[in-house]
Order: sequence, then structure tokens, then C-alpha cells
Amino acid sequence: MSNHLSTSSNINNSRPFDVHVWSEYPEFNKLIEKLWPKYFPSDDSTVLPGPKPKATSKVHFKTLLLDLYVCWMTDPNMYLGVHMSNSGWKVNSRYNALHLSERMIGIIKELVAVDILEFQKGHQGTLTRIRANRQLQLLFRDLKFPISEVVFDYMRDPIILRGMSEEPDEMEVHTSSKKRKKPTLEYDDTPETIRMRGVLNKYNELLNETRLDVFSLEEPYFERSEKKAGKEEKVVRNYITGRNHFVRRVFNNESWELGGRFYGGWWQHISKELRPDIMINDNPVVEIDFNAMHIALLQAEVAEKPELDLVVVKGGEPQQGSDFFQKFSASRLIDTDDAPNANDDPYTLNGSIFPHKNDFDQRKAVKGLVLMAINAVSRKSAFSAFRSDQAKGDPLKKMKNIELSQLLDAFIKKHPKLEPFLCTGKGLELMYLDSRIAESVIERLTNKSIPVLCVHDSFIVADDQKHELLRAMEHACNQVIGRSIASDYTKQGHADWFEESNRTRKIPKWRLKKVVRCEGYMRRMGLNPYDEFHEWIS
Repeated sequence: MSNHLSTSSNINNSRPFDVHVWSEYPEFNKLIEKLWPKYFPSDDSTVLPGPKPKATSKVHFKTLLLDLYVCWMTDPNMYLGVHMSNSGWKVNSRYNALHLSERMIGIIKELVAVDILEFQKGHQGTLTRIRANRQLQLLFRDLKFPISEVVFDYMRDPIILRGMSEEPDEMEVHTSSKKRKKPTLEYDDTPETIRMRGVLNKYNELLNETRLDVFSLEEPYFERSEKKAGKEEKVVRNYITGRNHFVRRVFNNESWELGGRFYGGWWQHISKELRPDIMINDNPVVEIDFNAMHIALLQAEVAEKPELDLVVVKGGEPQQGSDFFQKFSASRLIDTDDAPNANDDPYTLNGSIFPHKNDFDQRKAVKGLVLMAINAVSRKSAFSAFRSDQAKGDPLKKMKNIELSQLLDAFIKKHPKLEPFLCTGKGLELMYLDSRIAESVIERLTNKSIPVLCVHDSFIVADDQKHELLRAMEHACNQVIGRSIASDYTKQGHADWFEESNRTRKIPKWRLKKVVRCEGYMRRMGLNPYDEFHEWIS
């Protein structure tokens, strides 16, 4: 529990107010019963009349104080971002299960007036920031209320449908990364949305019961740089707490066949350097990813297709293919050998296009450019997006359109059948396919009570479950596109190194790396930091 008061006023250290927190813990309810009549003596907290359901003022007050408490427990210096306009509160939205309304604005103003809340007015499209001031923090400090008693994502809908425009999202709660999002749309449930929600609810229940952490982090957060168009780069903080374990599935452009990827987990934002330090239930992990997945999906689409609409899975029975994936069906067992050659890296060109660039830089440029071309609607937009994606100071950022066009033409020469799919906005369709594969992997492992962390085209599991993951990935690919996709993996704790031998040549060897659990991790896991905490990964 936090024992100190706020000392910093950095409003960038913030996250949106969470409309999906709840608790019936007795100690917290006592605090609400003490404060409610003190600050709102004339409010009878009745439900207002009208056709739309609305939460009582007291429920608004309790939800606000609960998230302020969670925020303070996580980081005493953190702010909550809140809407202070009526349009920011959609009382009847499926993304607002507690039916919170514009009543919250009046409650916030009253708490600011009685010096309970610190208030930083929003400007230029940013949300207003609030946090508990010293008086409320002192009450929080005396409160015996563990975070484990908070229900995160209470009644939250994990299936999200977004619209076409680039307007900011109004009600959905996200992590500290607040990119501009397409508006969330209301929709009527179908058998398919009900099925998808069932898969995710079961998956999120498993994640909620799983201890996820990073053994090298003294504090339960990591920082990363984020840059929005037209704004200065800033450092945002991501917390590895229970509230960031909830995974949702997001569909795009008003379609259930575009997008559909899985978002929400903090592990999706962690750096590649820190990702191997993830622990699942205090077990080291392995990450397995599909090689050049979208290229493989396009190759599957242009491959010769049989007449019969059957998908045959290794070790299983032929299954009738769905309408969605009829064009990817297979009438026979497709082995890995029939898939594109795993040793033929699609991003490695036949020769050097620019002699002044080494093979590594050329491959990096080709990969980045092709991925942009898959998502872009024109070459010009692909080239622009490619340059924007490069880090400041990277020579690739200065590549001219004529150079990028030469690279793309060289890729097309190597893969001529893929040309019709480039610069046509194909990306969201491919995301839908890879999301179907990811869903199959998640569902299969969840049914076996095996926690898996999805990072779109890669998956993280405890090291002793890697074979189950490989089988799930192969099953999913055969089920969705009728063929296997080559994969590669990174084992936590392993590093390839070279040792000088006889001063004449270098011999590659594998070196096992120690897992050194830091004291902060040990405390979070309830382990004794003074015990021996070194182990070798076998």
C-alpha cells in the first residue's frame, strides 16, 4: 500500500477515468457512508425518471472515489482524465455498463469546491485532469483496503466495433497511451458476437487468475516514448497491474470482417528488451511468432485452391469451411513442407539495390516499406508512412520516393503474385485473418487453462507450455487458411554468443543466462527478497 503523498504535478502522468471499477469491500463502503452525507447532504440519490437507465448520484460518487483510490495506490502522482462536457457521457452505451451520466460533472465540481480534488482544466482537446488532494490522500492512507478487492473491468464489453472517422473515443477506457481513436459504435448482438464474447470472457477470467509480472522491474511499471501527429514526443508510463490485464477485441470501419485484433494487455507495449523478462506465475517464458505473417496470408490467398470446401487439420477430421474462408480452403492434409519456404526470407532481395547500404539496413527498409504498402491505399501514402515510422536520426527517414519505389519494385519482382494486394488498403482484411488465427490459439489454450499473452502475430507462454502453443498455432493456421505458417521463437534467458578459440576462429555457443528476480518483483510476488533468488534456466 502507498504511504506517501503526491509530490509531482506532471499532468502527462495520467490515465482515463475507468467507468468499469467496482467493489463491495466493507472498509471502502464505510468510507463512502462517512463522506457521502458530509458533502452531499441534500442529495437523496434517487434514480432520475426517464426512458434511459441512469446510476444514482451515490453510485457516481462511489465509482469516482474508488478509481481515485486505485490511481493513488498505483502512483500517488498520477492524474485521472475526465470528460467535463455532457457529450462525453453516453449513459445508455454498451461501453458504459454502470450507466454513469453527466451527473459526474456536478459531483466533480462539488468535490473541487470543498477541496477534496485537485483540478487541472483540459485544453486543446485534452481531458481535464483530477486526483485526490492532500485531505483525501490522508483518508486513503488510513484505509485498509487492498487493491485485490477491486473488481476491474466490471461488466465491461470486450467486443468493440469502431466507425470510420478519426474522432476521439468518448467513453471507452484505455491504458495511458491515448492515441486518437475511431468512435465506438453501438450494435445489436448476433450469435457470432455472443460466441466471441464468450471466448474473451473465459480468457479474461484466466488472465485475472494469473500472476503476470516482469522480474527485472523494481517498480510495477515501464516507460516508453509516444509521439502524436503535430505534438511533441512525451514519455508515457504503463503499469503491469491487474487493471491492465483485460483484453478486448476491436473491429474497424463498421465491419465485423475488418480488424478484430486483440488489445489491452500491458505486454503489448513493453519493449523487446524487457519482453523476455516477463514471468507467468513466476515461470520464465518463451515467445513464438509467425514469420512474415501477412506475407504468408497473401501467399495463401494466391495459392492454387481446390474445389472442395474442406479444411483438414493434422490429427483431426475434415471440417466444413466457413463462407468467410472459402477462398482459403483445402481438400487435403496440407503439411508444413507445402507452405512457403521458411528459409526464404521474403524481405531479403535478390542482390543489393543500393550499394551504399548494408544487407541489414536494406532488409529493414524492405520489411517496413512492404508492411506500410499492405496497409496504404497508394504508393505516396506508403512512402510517407514509412518515413514517419522511422526513428529520429535513422538514415532510412531520409529515403526519397524514387529510392523507396525502387525497393518496392524489387520486392514485387521477387513476389510478382503479391503486387495486386499492395497499396490497396488490404491491411484490415489481413488483420481480420490473423485475428481469427489468434482467437483459435487463445481459445484452445484457455480451454486447457494455459495462460497465453497475445501480441498480434506472436504469443507468450510459460516455457514448459511451448509445445502446446506450437500445436495450437499449427491447428489455428490449418483451420483458418488451410496451411501452416513458419514460426520462430525467443526463449527467455538464452543468448547466442561467440567465444574466441585458439585465436583463429570463433565458435558459436549457447550461454544460459541467470534469472535474477529483483527485490521489487519479489515483494509483489509475496516472496522473501532475502532468500536465494538466482536460478538457471534449463
